Amino acid sequence: MYYDTASRLKHLRKKANLSQEQVALSANITPAFLGQLERGEKKPTVVTIEKICGVFNISLSEFFSDQEYICDTDATIQKTTVLLRRFSDDEKKEIYKIIKALVRFKKLNMK
Repeated sequence: MYYDTASRLKHLRKKANLSQEQVALSANITPAFLGQLERGEKKPTVVTIEKICGVFNISLSEFFSDQEYICDTDATIQKTTVLLRRFSDDEKKEIYKIIKALVRFKKLNMK
């Protein structure tokens, strides 16, 4: 059970195996500010929590719930999603093409 937003933020970040910098940049806040939030030195606005929830693909209600949220993706997918948020839509499409080609290449080498 979480009694404060600071411990909830830190728990979610560690569970996703992400650094403060990765989460902060994806949420469009500074890493220093995220550190202050996790230490309870600053109180986040609902808008800030909503941005951070977007990084973890959870809703505000899940964030404030006493229930443990279950991440439907593994840590590698979570990290990849965080990294991709920094790119434009066109860049994401190009990255997708590269990944698709790598998957095809791997399948050919497995035969």
